[in-house]
This record gives sequence, C-alpha cells and structure tokens, in this order.
Amino acid sequence: MQNMLDQVSRTPRLWNILRWIVEAGFRGEHQVIARELAPFADRERRFLDFGCGTGEFAADFPPDRYVGMDLTMPYVAYAGATRTGSYSVMDGSALALEDASFDAALVLGVLHHLPDQLVRDCVAELHRVLKPGA
Repeated sequence: MQNMLDQVSRTPRLWNILRWIVEAGFRGEHQVIARELAPFADRERRFLDFGCGTGEFAADFPPDRYVGMDLTMPYVAYAGATRTGSYSVMDGSALALEDASFDAALVLGVLHHLPDQLVRDCVAELHRVLKPGA
C-alpha cells in the first residue's frame, strides 16, 4: 500500500485527486480559512502558504497577496500552472523571503512529517518572515 501511495504522490495531479477524495473536498479546511480571513477582508495583508503542495488553498486568498512555497518542484510547477497566486520552491528551514514580510501563514499537513529539529528550524523561519504580532 505504501509503495502505491509513493507512486501516486509523484504525480501532483493524481495526488490532488486522491487527497480531494480522502479529505472530502477539504470542506472543513476551506471553511476555517474563510472564517479566519473574514475580519481582514478589507485590509491589505500578505499570506504565506508554507508547504503549499498543489496549491489547493490558493483560491481562499486574494491572488495578489498569496505566496505558496513548497520543497517539491513538481508540486510547485503544478500549482503555478493551475492556481492563482505566486509560487516558489523553497526549503522551509531557510526561506528566501524578507524579514517581517507576511501578515499570516497557513501551515497545513506539513510539520508532522518532519523531524523535531527541522520543525524547530521551520518555525523559527516562519517567525522571522511574519510581521510582529502576526
């Protein structure tokens, strides 16, 4: 079974379809994002999707203020070709982003896959790129 999942995960489109089915269309996640963004709808804010994968949640954000980053080039390429927003391949423990350049970050389904020290490094980078109080 794991071998089959590994094979499917190598193709972003197939992985997206599988996750869509398993996650019931990500309805819960989309609802939470909409609820959390509602108070900020009239403000100019920049959002970082840390570990964006295929960019599933990009449509929940204003396209000109959304930046998705992931370590996996095929996923970033897929997201850039099929979603709105801006995408980059980056190592989460060494983000090529300016200090205090984002108002909020979305981190879904990423950190639990990483070793503890890498999680600490990624959280430190998120803290660095988020504005004070974010």
